[in-house]
Amino acid sequence: MKKEYIFVFLCLIVSLFLAGCHFAGTVIPENEWDFQGVVSSLDTPQKLVNYMSENFWIYTDPPEDYEPFLPEDFFYMSIGNCEDFAAFSSYVLDQHGYDVFSLSYMAISDKSKEIYEHTISVFKIADKKLNYITNLEAIDEEALFELLGPFNTIEEIISNEEKRIKRNVFLFGFTYLESVSEQVEPKSFEEAVNQLDTSSKILSYITRNFLYKEDREITALSPQQLFQTRKGDKFDFAVFISYLMDHHGYKAKLLSLECTESESLNGNDIIVLYYDTDEKLRFIAHHGKQFMGVFQTYDSLDDLIRDLEYVQSIITNSEVKFSRYGFLRAGTTNLMPTEWIPFF
Repeated sequence: MKKEYIFVFLCLIVSLFLAGCHFAGTVIPENEWDFQGVVSSLDTPQKLVNYMSENFWIYTDPPEDYEPFLPEDFFYMSIGNCEDFAAFSSYVLDQHGYDVFSLSYMAISDKSKEIYEHTISVFKIADKKLNYITNLEAIDEEALFELLGPFNTIEEIISNEEKRIKRNVFLFGFTYLESVSEQVEPKSFEEAVNQLDTSSKILSYITRNFLYKEDREITALSPQQLFQTRKGDKFDFAVFISYLMDHHGYKAKLLSLECTESESLNGNDIIVLYYDTDEKLRFIAHHGKQFMGVFQTYDSLDDLIRDLEYVQSIITNSEVKFSRYGFLRAGTTNLMPTEWIPFF
């Protein structure tokens, strides 16, 4: 009799594993390689975190030419970096109706001066608070994840990340996510201008609703034209951002910069200067496939440009030096300054 009970008990254990149940509380379909089936089963942030911790691995030493995977491709690979994790978790959360976006940042250590880059997945919950999912330090290449929140603002998230990683964040911004659907959809340009009243809202809206193109047009698009076409380059986006920031009283202007030693920037660059609510000078710049807002503030324009040279040198892996700069009115499509100021 006892042997029969033991046999039944063992059968129950085997059936649990065959049914695809995990002790962390995540239930996946019988076919564990059914991408859409798995996505459908991960209908809460905690289930998502549990699943990722159980099934994904992290690249501890990715190749230099490494490109992040699309969510479905990454699902089958099961190994990647923080960009892959953020894209996958953002996609899953979006499929379940969450207002979600990826947030990237760069930080520096006071002791080693090494640069640390990281991307997390941020989403809103019912009361409009912000939560986020991040991967933690890997243990033998096994990826671990944590669900953190709630927070009131993106700035609070950045401050929390500074404490978590024990580094100072100097840039943060938003990654273009074609796999995540629109959540903010103003019906008109005027409505967009009124709704997008902070740098964080503007950057999040652009990267989630507009397509980025590398090709440079002779004349920049006006803010209204970009809103209608939903496609532009970094110069078009800078014009759009400066217009909105200036409209909301941030004393914004465009700063055109010419480079002397960097082919990666095609000889010139453009950023948006503005004064935040604390009356401190900040800027917004485009880096690769991201728009980045500066978390720190500056006492002078010279300090800002020197820091931009440093950041651009790190990002492009080449020495960047600016030889001169010129100011432009916020929202203008004529991006040729009437006066150039030498910079040494």
